[in-house]
Amino acid sequence: MKVSLNNAKYTALLKGLHNAIALDYHYQMGLIYWTDVSMDEKPPPVHPTKFRTSISPSSAVELITTSALANYATEADVIRWGLESPGGVAVDWVHDIFFWTDSGTRRVEVATLDGSQRVIIASSDLDKPRAIVLHPGEAYVFWTDWGPKPKIERAEMDGSNRKIIVEESLFWPNGLCIDYTMSRLYWADAKHHVIETAKFDGTDRKKVISKGLPHPFAITLFEDAIYWTDWHTKSIATANKLTGTGMKIIHSGLHFPMDVHRLVYH
Repeated sequence: MKVSLNNAKYTALLKGLHNAIALDYHYQMGLIYWTDVSMDEKPPPVHPTKFRTSISPSSAVELITTSALANYATEADVIRWGLESPGGVAVDWVHDIFFWTDSGTRRVEVATLDGSQRVIIASSDLDKPRAIVLHPGEAYVFWTDWGPKPKIERAEMDGSNRKIIVEESLFWPNGLCIDYTMSRLYWADAKHHVIETAKFDGTDRKKVISKGLPHPFAITLFEDAIYWTDWHTKSIATANKLTGTGMKIIHSGLHFPMDVHRLVYH
């Protein structure tokens, strides 16, 4: 759904989803990508080509083609096989590719926007990769892992120069986003009930919010504000990205709100 920051009104962008977890968009091309992890034994009839198995949930990374992100009419699966639990997706709007994490296959992968030229960029030493974000200008990809040894990693977009940048005092690092103006990474930890920030190498780590966060899931930034979804309060909330002050709920009454992204119309 789309939520207005001015009046908290919301509009359903697409109906009939089963268990949509993550999303991202390509504004210039008018595309929205999302992952849909369905626990149904059979795939929904509108997506007859989805991968399915009696052991793992059927899953897909999907796409809807839009007109300036306003006419949500046409949808198509772009990845139909080799998925188990895709929990994060990130679109590179510069190079026209997209990345996703899969905690079932324990992989981080990349493909072109139509799903072709698919490549695994990370598959070793991964347990439950979750959130993923990109910095096309720096050619960086970041992802969280909330397995037995929780961590936040960084790599080049081809998977090279991979390194752990944060691993202490982490438990459920769910949300992840980038402050492109300040060159900083933000993340939310649902177990420790905090939102933190650090430089791209993991240094200068700071707690931004450490109170009033029962179960933060996804986060995003716009100008001086940070926004996040919370499973416990079933809401979208906001606060100052530097001080954590001015916290308020902008929309409530949601059913397990998942991913959140800011969209600015020009």
